[in-house]
Amino acid sequence: MKPSSIAICLLASSLLCAAGAGAGGAGVPLRVVTLNVKEGVGSPLDAAHQATGKFLTTIDLDGPGPNSGLNPDVVALQECRSDANLLAFRDAFLPGYTYHRLAQVDAGGNFQCLFVRPDIAVLDVDSYYIGGPRNLLRVTVQVPGVAGVTTFYNGHFKAFGDAQSVAQRRANADQTGIAVYNDITLGLDLDDNGSRETPAGVSIVLGDFNSNNNLDGTLNGLFTHANLGTPTGVLNLAVETLGGQNVGGAPIIATFPSSNSRLDYICLDGATASVFNVDGVPGFSQAELNSMGFVYYSGDDAGRRSNGDSTATSFATDHRPVVFDVLLPAAAPECAGDLNGDLSVDFADLNMLLGSFNAAGAGLPGDLDGDGDVDFADLNILLGLYNTVC
Repeated sequence: MKPSSIAICLLASSLLCAAGAGAGGAGVPLRVVTLNVKEGVGSPLDAAHQATGKFLTTIDLDGPGPNSGLNPDVVALQECRSDANLLAFRDAFLPGYTYHRLAQVDAGGNFQCLFVRPDIAVLDVDSYYIGGPRNLLRVTVQVPGVAGVTTFYNGHFKAFGDAQSVAQRRANADQTGIAVYNDITLGLDLDDNGSRETPAGVSIVLGDFNSNNNLDGTLNGLFTHANLGTPTGVLNLAVETLGGQNVGGAPIIATFPSSNSRLDYICLDGATASVFNVDGVPGFSQAELNSMGFVYYSGDDAGRRSNGDSTATSFATDHRPVVFDVLLPAAAPECAGDLNGDLSVDFADLNMLLGSFNAAGAGLPGDLDGDGDVDFADLNILLGLYNTVC
C-alpha cells in the first residue's frame, strides 16, 4: 500500500477513534501525618508507646470491622529520643517502613525523624541549620506514579514566650522559609555536588512550630521571605479537628489541647494546595482546608481510626496528630504512539511513522511493537491510540 493510501485509511479511522481520546491522570493520594511524641515514643512496654501505635499504624489491631489506624504513608515525628524505641515502634506498627532521622540532637537529646512507606524510594536525606536548637530534616522521595520528586521538611521550632525564645523561633521560621524558597526556585541538590540539578516537585513543610496559629507573627518568615518580602511558596493551612468539622461555627484547630493552641502544622506549596481550591476564589475557605485533612482526637470518632480506643491520643502524647491527604501530580501515562514527545498522538506522530514505513533496522521511531521494522502492525497500534492525550 502506498503512503498516500495509508493516509486516506487513517482519515477514516481517526473519525472512529476521536471519541475515545484520553485525558491526563488524576492525582496520586498520599497520607501524611505529623506528631510531637513528647520525649520519645518510649519503650515497647510503655503506655504511650502502645497508645501511639493504636492510631499511628497500618495494622488492623482489633481485627476485622469498622476500626483501623490512620494508615499513614509518611509519618513525621518530633521530639524523638531513642533509635531502638523508634525501630521497635516501626516494626510493630509500621512494618516495612524505612526510618530516616536527623543526625543532630538538641541539648535534651531530641531529634526529628520520618517513617516512609516501603515502596516509596528515598532519594536523599539531608538537613539545614536554621538557627538552633534543632536543624531542619529534609527528606526527598520518589512516590510511585508521581511526576517529579516530593520533599518533606520536618521542623521543630523553639518553644516558649520569653524574648530569647521568640527571637529564636522567628529565626527558625525565617531560615526554613529561605531554605524551602531556594529549593523551590533553584532546584534540589540531591548528590551534594553543589549543583541544584533536580526540580523541586512537591514541597511539604511540617512539624511542631510552637506558635499558636502564628498569632505572635514569629512564623511570618516561613510564608513570606524574610529578605525579599515575596511569598516563599509555603502556605499556612489550618485544618480542623474531626469534631470541629462536624459542628461548624468557629474553626476548632487546636493541636495542643492543654492550652487550646495550634502548634503543629502541615504546609503545602501553592501548586500542590491549589487542587483543593474548588470555588476558584483566591485563598481557601475552611471547607476547602478541611478537605485537605484534619487534626485527630481519637474521641472525635469513638476510636474508629485508633483501632477502637477512643482514649488513644490522650495517652500517647500532649500533642495531637495532624493528618493531610495530599494529592500529588500523577506522571503522564506512557503513550506508545507519541513519537515526538508532545504528550498526544496525532498527525505529527503519523507522519513520523509513515516516514519510516517499510523500513527495517534498530531504533526506528515508528517501530512500536519492537520487532525491528515499521509495518502495518505498528500502524494499527498508532491508530488504536490516535487522539489520545497522554
